[in-house]
Amino acid sequence: MLNLMSDFLDEDADLQFINDQQAAIKLNRELQKNLLFFKHFNNDIHSKINAYSAQRYCVFSTKNQQLNIVEIASGRVLYSQNPEAEIKDEVASFCQTAPIVSLTSSLQPQSHSAVSENAVILSFGIGLGLHLLPLIKQVRPSVLVIYEADMDLFITSLHTTDWAMIFETAVALNTQISLQLGNSGATITADLQELQQLLPNLDKCYLYRHLAHPVSDEIFNYLIAFSGQPEKLLRQRPQFLGYVDDHVYISERFSGILANQQYKDAPKTALFEKNLVALKQYYPILYHVFVDYIPKDWRVVDIQGQFNLWCDTRKGLFYDDVTEQSAHMVERFLHSPLDNQVILNQGGLEKMSNYVHFKAVKKLQPVFKNLKPRVFDENTDVDNLIVLGVGLGLHIDILLSKREVKNLFVFEPNLDFFYASLFVTDWATLFTKIAESKQRIYFNIGGSGEEYFQDIMGQYYQTGAYGIAKSQIFPAFLTPGMRNALEKLYSQLKIIVAMGETFDHVRFSLAHTFHSMKSGHYFLKQQRQKLGMENLQDIPIFIVGNGPSLDESYTYIKEHRENIIVVSCGTALRSLYRLGITPDYHAEIEQNRATFNWISQVEDPQWLKKIALLSVNGIHPDTAGLFKAVYLAYKDGESSTNFFRSYLEQQGIHISALSHAYPTVSNFSVDFFTSLGFKHLYLFGIDLGYLSVEQHHSKHSAYYHNDGAGVMDADKIFNAGIQIKGNFRDCVQTKAEFDFSRSILEMTIANLNKNTAIYNCSDGAYIQGAMPLRPQNILVSIEQSASLKNFEELFTSCFYSAELQFHTAVFADLMQHSGLSGVVDEMLMLLVDVDNYQDAKKLIDTQWQTFIEAYYSDNKLGFYLLCGSVIYMLSVMTRILPVSNEPLEQLEELKVFNNVLEIWREYLLQANLDFTNAPFKHCAVDVSFLFNKESSISENTKG
Repeated sequence: MLNLMSDFLDEDADLQFINDQQAAIKLNRELQKNLLFFKHFNNDIHSKINAYSAQRYCVFSTKNQQLNIVEIASGRVLYSQNPEAEIKDEVASFCQTAPIVSLTSSLQPQSHSAVSENAVILSFGIGLGLHLLPLIKQVRPSVLVIYEADMDLFITSLHTTDWAMIFETAVALNTQISLQLGNSGATITADLQELQQLLPNLDKCYLYRHLAHPVSDEIFNYLIAFSGQPEKLLRQRPQFLGYVDDHVYISERFSGILANQQYKDAPKTALFEKNLVALKQYYPILYHVFVDYIPKDWRVVDIQGQFNLWCDTRKGLFYDDVTEQSAHMVERFLHSPLDNQVILNQGGLEKMSNYVHFKAVKKLQPVFKNLKPRVFDENTDVDNLIVLGVGLGLHIDILLSKREVKNLFVFEPNLDFFYASLFVTDWATLFTKIAESKQRIYFNIGGSGEEYFQDIMGQYYQTGAYGIAKSQIFPAFLTPGMRNALEKLYSQLKIIVAMGETFDHVRFSLAHTFHSMKSGHYFLKQQRQKLGMENLQDIPIFIVGNGPSLDESYTYIKEHRENIIVVSCGTALRSLYRLGITPDYHAEIEQNRATFNWISQVEDPQWLKKIALLSVNGIHPDTAGLFKAVYLAYKDGESSTNFFRSYLEQQGIHISALSHAYPTVSNFSVDFFTSLGFKHLYLFGIDLGYLSVEQHHSKHSAYYHNDGAGVMDADKIFNAGIQIKGNFRDCVQTKAEFDFSRSILEMTIANLNKNTAIYNCSDGAYIQGAMPLRPQNILVSIEQSASLKNFEELFTSCFYSAELQFHTAVFADLMQHSGLSGVVDEMLMLLVDVDNYQDAKKLIDTQWQTFIEAYYSDNKLGFYLLCGSVIYMLSVMTRILPVSNEPLEQLEELKVFNNVLEIWREYLLQANLDFTNAPFKHCAVDVSFLFNKESSISENTKG
């Protein structure tokens, strides 16, 4: 379960401060005493202590002035509110009934018994260490072997436990202690042999598990499984890899940790059968999954009339008390829910200052500057709730009895858990209630976490995508995998509004795509099976980004140049030019004219004409004109894509769309070549991170002047303070956009077939699914490169060109008669100033419903033009509203809300005027000023 540190601290900060100060004195005194003891008792341990610094865990004082342990990164606490009482009960239970491993042959070895004096005890885990002294005193073992796999958890004990007293008591009671630090127990067979040599008559050992650990638990199970089989226990050398599957994750401390009790399966109840019937009616896909389901790792057990979950693999219970803990989870959420702090402010104010959208964003700056943190209370509306983790599901039942949730998203990766919830949670009544109301419930059961964001967005577009700005997240419990999914989901929801399409983006994408079709640019065919591409797919593709590691790895691109295809990404083009490498293809994804300015830093037009351009529909005509040929694909999900595709597919023309071609050009390049079936992709300079904010890109790129000075204020742009795992090193720095790019790359790679290999040769961020490969270790065979001479001809055959020119007259007519004016007029009629919360909320809802109707009318192009802008502005309105149903006239938000309405009116009027007067106008962004030595900017202008 999720015991968070916030539950253990005093709400009065002053009282907690006093607790901390008093505890600090005690902790430091105990530490110094233990350091002195180990210095004289065991210098080897003393040296280990001095050489080690705690990384994951630390000791803190609770509001009850009890010492406890917290995992620093997650805030997860190991023990209960009263660790001393908890440990006292644990030792007593162990003494009465302990697991036994028999070291002699026996057909039916004893599995549990009370612990006898002079026993040999194998103890796993130290933690606070408070169990050791009472264990020695009560049992008086002859030998106590203490395994602690994690040095952090031994270091914590130095602050809480009197180790001198432990060893002195052991000596007095004739107990030998073997302290195995950094040892999970993997030496167990050798240790048992040594124990038998020490004690020739030793026939059994008692097992005491104080803390769970992935490897120690596997060893614990091995001992139990092969009890009575000395040939396994004493003469084999098994390899223990540990339990790494997220579905069997269990925290360090849990109910039943001693594994000294047996639990019976719970019988199927009337509620279980009722729930199955409800699933069949409302969620038939789930019904077919669970009607004959057999749990794999967790089963429902009945303990004195209360249900719980028992993991056979890890031998532990999921709950201490399901009713009490579920109620506590709900109260914690209602008191302090995880708010989705959506980012509304957007970069690009300087670069795209003439865009209609960014003129509005500039006017909104005072609003963003004065936004206050949202305060949630018992009156808070819950429009969109994302629940991570079902377990037995009782927390969902309790929550919905206390709050009405408009849209509920339930994510549970473990099928065993949702199956178990059918025994406890009254889903049937909930489904019936939802069916009779305007509420919605969406399930993702068994998913990996990668698709949570897409699932939520798919539902939001039905219920109002602006709801992102008023979403709350309820993490019921978190395995490592779920924690990663939460962080990724939280990050994606946070930035999706800021990164969404805007009116100007759609407008220029339409005009630029129209120009591409009219100019005979190539568009990728969806069906390519008979076009010979399979002959090319073994050719290695070197995708080159502009990360700082390019400066060290470019020589290896030169080494293999004649046998590969080189693709430059964005600003890497100038770096490659200066390094003497001519790429076969250059990739861009931005549609505004800034790409022309960046590429023009290569002052060699003839060199550029040797290169073909790769991009998505919407590339700027001036940029396209710099290259010898232009190859395009649709960018899936873009409004301009939907507009052109809906007509062309009726004519039998199916252009391929890329689903993961964002947010950076490296994402596009990987998506483009893997969609074409290429099997060997090598990533150079796709760092998505950096060691220093001063060197955020290659020194050969246009990000730096000739004297090495940056064209941007690196501290403001790149110093985000985000650290992530490195590809060739422990960690690198990054910023949110780069980290988002990394997560999308991982999603792309996860969906590839097993024949595709992605090699990450960049000294930057680790990309899951891409094999880290030092550039010097690359091997390219002659067979792979055999088809290079036919590459361009076969490649071009996979694209449409002349076929599209025939339809440009139709598109010209559709764009000139867009229906945008009708959509704008209908929305403007509803933009009336408000004077209370309910009217403001209703205005937002009616704006969305009116706008959605345009999609089903003759004004579909009007819908496409405004979709992103509507989501953005309604998100702003939603964010500035109070979270509770309060009278707006008593709040400053009233004035702010109506000011935003006025900005939105001006936005709609200007957008309609601009597009109606010039539907084919190209983007006129000009960032040539950046490359003057005197210029530097403080916002990102290029990915």
